[in-house]
Amino acid sequence: MYYVARIFAVIALCVLAIAAYFSIRLAVADSQFRRQTSASVTRALEILPGNTAYLALRALQLDYGNEDPTPLLERATRLNPLASAPRIRLGLAAETRGDTAAAEKWLLDAARVDRQF
Repeated sequence: MYYVARIFAVIALCVLAIAAYFSIRLAVADSQFRRQTSASVTRALEILPGNTAYLALRALQLDYGNEDPTPLLERATRLNPLASAPRIRLGLAAETRGDTAAAEKWLLDAARVDRQF
């Protein structure tokens, strides 16, 4: 019986260690994101590449820096299929480039996922 209790104690410690690791990882990513500098948001995305809020801010930073945010916005649409904001931004960017077919595709897709658009 002693060995069973010891095994459960080791398992509980492992679970707690894993939970602590992920908690610290989330805290570091959030801390980096809240600084809102280009480097810190990039670091937050390295830690949590699937966070769409991080992707949206980094795409906005790229847009303001005259860089192409399209890959990040497309990744955000794949990660959050119900978000219309990245689709709208992709549609407006395509319209600005003169690509009316892509603009129509993205804006209709935005309307499909968000009826308030």
